[in-house]
Amino acid sequence: MSQKQDPNFSVAHQGFDRDLLLAVVETIIPSGHLERAMPAASDLTEFRSLASEEALVVYGPLLDWIEASDQARGSVPFVSLERDQRETILREIEEERPDLIKGAVFQTLIRYYGADEVAEGLGLEARAPHPGGYSLKETDWALLDPVKQMDPLYRKADGPGDES
Repeated sequence: MSQKQDPNFSVAHQGFDRDLLLAVVETIIPSGHLERAMPAASDLTEFRSLASEEALVVYGPLLDWIEASDQARGSVPFVSLERDQRETILREIEEERPDLIKGAVFQTLIRYYGADEVAEGLGLEARAPHPGGYSLKETDWALLDPVKQMDPLYRKADGPGDES
């Protein structure tokens, strides 16, 4: 019995290579960035336990491109390279396909800075903003007076019972 393949992803990615994903996100956000003892993106549960299906949707096209470039170069696989060599490869891909890199960087940043360990490393309380909320500096509400005094920027709609 043949297995149905997802047409959006290569055959190579039907098995999903988590090590490749972790090498990519670690290259994007290595440990110790920001001159702090911050974890690498690859150290976080957000990436280590990311569902394969979600990882393929988010990172699949980039992972396919990396694997294809590995095969074209016929050299050491991306995951076996030093971080600076991996960064060079990602920059080369960015020149050809900036959309692949921008999407991966965006998704990596969102997941990374949403992690509790990272919030705590930045000196923030790792919790949802509500129900406790955060204290905000009191503002001068009089700054809104000119806006409140403006005429409406909309036309009143005719409703039931309104006659023109």
